[in-house]
Amino acid sequence: MRRDFYIVWVDDEFAKQSYSLRDLVNEVNEYILDFGFYPNVKELNNFDEAMSYLGTQPKVDMFICDYNIGEIIGTDLFRDIRTKYKQDLILYSNIGKNEIKQEIISFLNQNISPEFFSRFTFTSLTDNDATIETIEKIIYLNIMKWQEINGLRGMVLAEVSQIHHNLLEKIRNSTGICSHLNYIYNNNILHDNRFSNSDISSYLQGHALGDMKFSLICNMLIPYNDSLFKTYKEIADLRNSLAHVKEDEDNNGCYLRSLKNNGCIIYEKDISNIRKKVLKFEDDLEAYLKTLPF
Repeated sequence: MRRDFYIVWVDDEFAKQSYSLRDLVNEVNEYILDFGFYPNVKELNNFDEAMSYLGTQPKVDMFICDYNIGEIIGTDLFRDIRTKYKQDLILYSNIGKNEIKQEIISFLNQNISPEFFSRFTFTSLTDNDATIETIEKIIYLNIMKWQEINGLRGMVLAEVSQIHHNLLEKIRNSTGICSHLNYIYNNNILHDNRFSNSDISSYLQGHALGDMKFSLICNMLIPYNDSLFKTYKEIADLRNSLAHVKEDEDNNGCYLRSLKNNGCIIYEKDISNIRKKVLKFEDDLEAYLKTLPF
């Protein structure tokens, strides 16, 4: 699980070494650290610096921006970064919230789609506590997304491991099934010799089962032409893919990319359905096992 939390923060007060701004940044850093993440805050002074930096920086979790930066206003910066980034953006200003609202409304009247302001928040520095609370709330929601996707990933891995454990125990506690498993295994090899394995052969010849891998058990347990065999292969590949991942985000949301298979990408929005597939496989496997001489 990644630990860095990336923020692009744009304010011309950075160049002036503003103590109040530094205090605000420090509070945000401490809040991120309290979650066990490392704050990676890029402090930029103006619009040009921001656009130049974003041209070379692929990873951003959120944007924080002063509403007025010289002759540039925050909505102009927001408009330009929205073409590439969909992350949260917080605009703040020394003017009151009602004044900010009026300026936002004026901006929308320039034929700007309301969707432009998805994942957008504004706050007024006239209430420092409210500003901190607003920023911390958005950080919290972003961190929770990553914790949720990793939590679901862990549940999928745990459930596949439980299926594996149950199969091992069932075979260990059964007698007189080697001939049946040998029949399935030999027929599977006839379909594809890649299913041949010395550990399986050793067990079928009377040696101890040991801690045989999930995929090997299924290779001698489920006939190749059974639809359950295809599902098992998908579940086994899924577990291998989820074991070692890196996390990222694009326009479709948070995702996990397998470090073993770079082409395997699993989005947060899909993990619940993947988990349902694992649970259905467990039910279907249990029904299939009842047809065997265990």
